[in-house]
Amino acid sequence: MWAQESLPDFIDIGGAKIQLSKTLQNRLLQTLQSQRADSGRFAKTTRLAQTYLPLVREVFQEKSLPPEFCYLSLLDNPAPDTLFLWNMPPEMARSLGLQINENLDERLHPLATTEAIAKKLQKNQTELQNPLLTLLSYHLSNAEVLVYVATKLSQSVRDALRGQKPVLLDVDAHPDLLRFLSLYFCMKIVPRTCLSSLPTGLK
Repeated sequence: MWAQESLPDFIDIGGAKIQLSKTLQNRLLQTLQSQRADSGRFAKTTRLAQTYLPLVREVFQEKSLPPEFCYLSLLDNPAPDTLFLWNMPPEMARSLGLQINENLDERLHPLATTEAIAKKLQKNQTELQNPLLTLLSYHLSNAEVLVYVATKLSQSVRDALRGQKPVLLDVDAHPDLLRFLSLYFCMKIVPRTCLSSLPTGLK
């Protein structure tokens, strides 16, 4: 039961040590409970993970990207014209060099989209030198990430990002990080038997 479940105080994302405040742990658990209650959407997300995450992990491994980054492929995008894997709007796809025209839409090809994203994240990781900042660069430009760090983060968090100390995250962390963490934990701590209890049409 969710009342008996808890999240760890510390996690590691690509070598970056993260400390989750108790307030954030409670917020994430509430989010996870809501995700789990929406059985249809939860089942679809889980099936996408089972189908595509092995491919995403393999491509990311080839680019020396953290395996945890694979969960970016399942993040929802509010744009109405996005597609199932990566939920990539047209303008983002074109910026990555993917073709979209009346005859071809490369967003429909999981390997092509994953390779394009991996190339982008690899470049950003080289420039930003921190996995958490690279996560933010999925939706933001590197310049926007650096502005966020300089204007929104405390000095202690900025120091932790530069060093080896854990980065303390609270509920005021960037929304993209919070969404990533909720999905990360959703895929990590949901019991393996959960899908077996879903209606057949949702499996």
